[in-house]
Amino acid sequence: MLIVGLSILNIFQTVQFHIGVIDADRMTKDYYFKVFGKLTVNENDRKLLLVNRTFSDMELMDSEMDYSSKLLQKMDFENLSLKDSSQGYNSKHSFLINNSIKFSPTISATYDQITHKDHAWVKVTAYVYPTKDVMKYPFNLIVCFNHNEYPYKYIRYASSKMNISLNKWNKIEFYYLTPEVRSKKDYLKVYFENEKESNVFIDDLEVNVYERK
Repeated sequence: MLIVGLSILNIFQTVQFHIGVIDADRMTKDYYFKVFGKLTVNENDRKLLLVNRTFSDMELMDSEMDYSSKLLQKMDFENLSLKDSSQGYNSKHSFLINNSIKFSPTISATYDQITHKDHAWVKVTAYVYPTKDVMKYPFNLIVCFNHNEYPYKYIRYASSKMNISLNKWNKIEFYYLTPEVRSKKDYLKVYFENEKESNVFIDDLEVNVYERK
């Protein structure tokens, strides 16, 4: 009887797999028991699956309504101890990256400071003011995690993809899904880098975290 029962369960779950009820990559215990014995599922059921991960360097959240947000950190560069410029976006100062100063200050936080859940979305916003053609004189927004000083899920958001104008302030936004970290003490790094000899002003660099409700 046990063998017959397990054989029937195996056949039924094979059917579930082929019609998409059982997911090949994103199964969780809660989802498994929620769909046990079912041939149809709804969107609320699918929220119990692991987050859908892609291999694209331009990730987008499915729905911000399913997440609650919190501010992780913001840099407005009004602190005069920083090597700032004489202009800013709706302020007096911003940070200047150029041939001498290739990197902006870094926003950093460990995974357990960001979230205690299996994933979170990181939304980076900033204002940038390029002074030369960003195709010929590129700069990048860098977002990555680090384990023992070695980066992984390293994303370089290039200025050529930012759709920005010269000699004016441009708002940029970038979404980043946290990876499956090696350790809860692995840490996020967010900063700008300059590749060529040009002046790029950075202001109001802000990182917000979105956690599943």
